[in-house]
Amino acid sequence: MSQNFSLAGLSTSRTAVRTLVGGLLIAAAVVSVQPSYAQGGHHRGGGEHGEMMGGGRHMGRMLDAVGADDAQRAQIKQIREAAAVDLKALRESGRPLRERARQLMASPNAVDRSAAEILRQDMLRLHDQVSKRRMQSMLDAADVLTPTQRAKLGELMAKRGEHMRDRMKRHHGDAGSKS
Repeated sequence: MSQNFSLAGLSTSRTAVRTLVGGLLIAAAVVSVQPSYAQGGHHRGGGEHGEMMGGGRHMGRMLDAVGADDAQRAQIKQIREAAAVDLKALRESGRPLRERARQLMASPNAVDRSAAEILRQDMLRLHDQVSKRRMQSMLDAADVLTPTQRAKLGELMAKRGEHMRDRMKRHHGDAGSKS
């Protein structure tokens, strides 16, 4: 039974949507766009985004597994470093937003809901900028790999996803497996 979805007016099969989403996840695995120092995270590389978005060792293992050559590794490293600089600046630009949120919540009077809504919209704009920059670097890194390498990476990510689902199922029972 095929379910269809509409994306920007196009009728798309569930398989095509999964393929698109999977491709984006594969690109995320290829590039570590926000190393820990850019997100103010931990030195182990993942910060709040875990191995997929952080750790250099994980990135090295993934590139080893797909057979990336030195030139590809150098290009991906440049992409990661450029993204890290941009994302660090975006993170810093969020400080005033976090301060505004703190001030709103600490108000001795009722919280100003209209000010909170404006703040929420400002936070969404910043999140959108971060999301766009991450996507740009993921796609740039994916362009460095060959189609064969991207396919291999897709297989690795599918196995990793399976492992994570099994782990969540064991940790949370059946509730963690419903998606």
